[in-house]
Order: sequence, then C-alpha cells, then structure tokens
Amino acid sequence: MASPRDGDRVLVLKEQWLRCILRGEKRMEVRGARLKSGCVFFGCGGLVYASAMLGAAKLITSDEQWRELRSQHCVGTDVLPYKKTFG
Repeated sequence: MASPRDGDRVLVLKEQWLRCILRGEKRMEVRGARLKSGCVFFGCGGLVYASAMLGAAKLITSDEQWRELRSQHCVGTDVLPYKKTFG
C-alpha cells in the first residue's frame, strides 16, 4: 500500500470501526458532514492502515432509511445519529 503524501486525505476512525472496515463488515462510513468522493486513507492511533476510493456521499433522510442501511454501516441505533446524516 502506498503511504499518504502531503495533501492526501486521512480519515481518522475509532479502532472498532476501522476493524469492521478491514474485515469487510462495514461498507458505509457515517458522518455529520458530506465526505468528498475519491481516494482516502484510513487511520487510527497515529497510524495508517488502508486506503479506499469513496463513492459519492448520500444524505440519509429518515430513521426508516437509516435502519434499512444498517447492514452497511453497522451502527446499532435505530435513529439518525446526526441532524444531517451522510453515508
């Protein structure tokens, strides 16, 4: 894997989410702000573990839609975690 260079994006994750991504269990990152599509590195604890190409972020608009996407994001709550939730 290539290392990030100056200006590259590194998405800092909690260890539990990074492990789920690396195992292929989590296929959707959830944020309160829209992430730009394109190449991103995944980091945790000051180290970089992987890179990926992010697709276009999608606004999740309802609790029902949120629950339907659960298998992709692996978050256990039934309600949207942010005022504006993007996956």
